[in-house]
Amino acid sequence: MPKRFERHARSAWEWGPAPARSDEVRRAATADPNPAKRPPGRKDTKRWCRGKVGVEHELVPAVHSYYGRAYECGWRKTGYYALTGPLPAYPKGVPVPRRQRGVKREFVATGREWRCFHEWRCEACGKWLGPVIACPARSPEEQ
Repeated sequence: MPKRFERHARSAWEWGPAPARSDEVRRAATADPNPAKRPPGRKDTKRWCRGKVGVEHELVPAVHSYYGRAYECGWRKTGYYALTGPLPAYPKGVPVPRRQRGVKREFVATGREWRCFHEWRCEACGKWLGPVIACPARSPEEQ
């Protein structure tokens, strides 16, 4: 019989291999193909309207206004800003500041993309539930 606190006196490396399952336990674990599942700890109220289980959201596509500004769906230019004009000369080893005086930044367009600001909104509770996949403002031939 091992002493009561003998395991705690040794480090985890000295405990030895973990004991194997007995054949009886292994057979019982694999015998039932559909074991009984434990119920969840809490109800999943995030997917229901106003947190009431069984009450579905009433989804309506609406334009989300970010920071109080109302956006419109439409084509936007894509591209990057390139530095134009003479760059000041700096000695070797001196870090060049990110924005130099006298250097202008010019937008170089590389293409265009459709930008949609519609999101699903619940009419009953007012919760915003994510982006709409197909923009209602875009015509079918553009999609």
